[in-house]
Amino acid sequence: MPWSNKRGLEFSFAWLFALFVGAAIILLAIYGATRFIESEKILYDTRVAAELGAILSPLETNLESSKYYRIKLNDETRLNSICQTQGPLGEQSLSVSVQAGLGNKWAQLETGLPSSFQNKYVFMMSGMEGTELHTFILPFSMPYKIGSLIIAYTQAYCLVSPPPFVQEEIESLGLKNVNIVVNKNACPQESIVVCFENTQGCVVRITLEGDGEVGDVTYKFKTLPYYGPLIYAAMFSDQETYECNLMRLRKRAAGLARLYAAKADILSTEGCTSGLGPELYTYSVQLENEAISLRNLVSEADRINQRNERLTCRLF
Repeated sequence: MPWSNKRGLEFSFAWLFALFVGAAIILLAIYGATRFIESEKILYDTRVAAELGAILSPLETNLESSKYYRIKLNDETRLNSICQTQGPLGEQSLSVSVQAGLGNKWAQLETGLPSSFQNKYVFMMSGMEGTELHTFILPFSMPYKIGSLIIAYTQAYCLVSPPPFVQEEIESLGLKNVNIVVNKNACPQESIVVCFENTQGCVVRITLEGDGEVGDVTYKFKTLPYYGPLIYAAMFSDQETYECNLMRLRKRAAGLARLYAAKADILSTEGCTSGLGPELYTYSVQLENEAISLRNLVSEADRINQRNERLTCRLF
């Protein structure tokens, strides 16, 4: 009898030990597989972000007019923008996270390494999701060509009572998923609402001045200026991305102003005097001074452009 009890105890312990070891092995295998999948996902997301940056580059090259492009994404994708103004030209980074397809699709998902650049200006809502990326490119000058505005969106948009020039531009570009209505109540559900009048409940509100060439864009917490095609950049951006890229454009414009000023000095030694060198140097300082409003800069840019137009040897 004691012998039988002893054997029974040994048998039960052996099974318990085997079950414990087996469970531990299974858990380790699951953990290892999960970490492998996560690592592969980070590599994939990094590659997608790099490819997206590469796709955007040729779209803006030598662009002199607006153009619409539609980019098909293989999977449900979330895009994030990180923008900072430190350094000579600032920097913007785009990161990508592709849907995992298990449970909460975005829960605890790490994104891949971002694709960073100093010479692109992508205006978008950070955190947007979708399987199709709509982009349109607009050249931006003040008064010389500064760069191209790359405007990207995945969600549906609804523009309430836009001015005729905005409606004509949207229609001429053939933008998809952008509805134009006269009343906010007519906007499709879950669309991002952009208003051009004092309407409540809009994600973005645009206030026009005069012919609409300049004005203000109001987000939830802040009002910022726009000029020319920046009105479209403001409509499709969140506040942080728009404000950062606006400052980055000013930095680039300042650097170009100094280059054109140097060009004016060189031309003057060859008998083609413009007298614009000192004015362009002053303009570059104004561009880098955040206290000087965009409206004042636009006025100065218009004056410099008029002077340049009258020159025999134009600088730009």
